[in-house]
Amino acid sequence: MKKMILFIVLAFVLSGCGIGERYELSGSSDNWEVFYVVEVSKQNKLLGSGNLEYTGDEPIPETFNYEIKFNNSTSKTTGEQLTSGKMKIGNTKCDLCYFDEDDEIELQIEWDGKTENMILTPNN
Repeated sequence: MKKMILFIVLAFVLSGCGIGERYELSGSSDNWEVFYVVEVSKQNKLLGSGNLEYTGDEPIPETFNYEIKFNNSTSKTTGEQLTSGKMKIGNTKCDLCYFDEDDEIELQIEWDGKTENMILTPNN
């Protein structure tokens, strides 16, 4: 009986750690396309990550910098290497954060002396 109660309590606790909401966003500029996913747990812990692809006509840049802004927080990454024209970006983490289905994300990309800004909007 004790094992059964322990199992029920453990299952209840672990179920509270799951993903509460998942939001998919995308955006593009003259030279870049981005698909980004934000997952918010039931405890308002946020995890964001995505894929970035260079779509420009010039040769693929060797390195680039990017900055992601949302919910009054900023994540900046510099010196990323882009060997195949595609890469994973993000791994943004935030505790006690919120994100709604209509929220947008600002993304700035810098490479080879150029800068492009885009707004990632929800895929509804």
